[in-house]
Amino acid sequence: MRYIATPILFLLSFSPAFADAAHDCESGPTPDSHITGCSILIESPSNNTRNLAIYYGNRALAYFSKRDFEHAIADFSSAAKMMPDPYYYVGRGIVYAALGDCDRAIDDYDEAIKLEPYYPRVYNNRGNCLRKKGDLDAAISDYSREIKINPNEPVVYFNRGVVLKMQGKFSDAIDDLSRAVAINPKYAMAYFVRADTYIDEGDLDSADRDFKTASMLDPSLDRKSTHLEVPPIN
Repeated sequence: MRYIATPILFLLSFSPAFADAAHDCESGPTPDSHITGCSILIESPSNNTRNLAIYYGNRALAYFSKRDFEHAIADFSSAAKMMPDPYYYVGRGIVYAALGDCDRAIDDYDEAIKLEPYYPRVYNNRGNCLRKKGDLDAAISDYSREIKINPNEPVVYFNRGVVLKMQGKFSDAIDDLSRAVAINPKYAMAYFVRADTYIDEGDLDSADRDFKTASMLDPSLDRKSTHLEVPPIN
């Protein structure tokens, strides 16, 4: 799950009886094994609140990976109630965003920011929702805040570049998209959107070079798909 910035780790040791469940809950090979292991630990009578929150958080991730959003929200909610932590609010916000409920997602991102103003990816995630809601200036503001926290994260430059392009600020958009591919030279979609932005600027030679690079990195990208009404959100 790429959108969660930091992994949840187990903090305490377990008795041998729960060793397999603990392993599966933390690093099981499949989502179902995560769910089974975490469920065993959750039902154990010897839990403290902190560990129980961790088990719910891990199980929420597994449910999310199975696109079982209802159970993912329930488990993130249980974890946040037991141990208020930005991780759980960001996790639940991501689930709400996946459901298209950006209002609730933004509420959760806001809560995470109150708890930890420098939490990784939270401003990027909130910016994505603000963009979906059409508040482009606020989205750019959030992406800019994220860049101050994570200056080497290409996705955030890409996202800000896309919004700048939507606003008709093509030169600024190209600067951000160029920064994205400088950090990650294999970022096919960034080349693709930059090519489209070069067309907006009338620079057809640069556009052609970027289209070729994008299609070489990702053959599914077709220049016929340019001028997308809603560029992809990362």
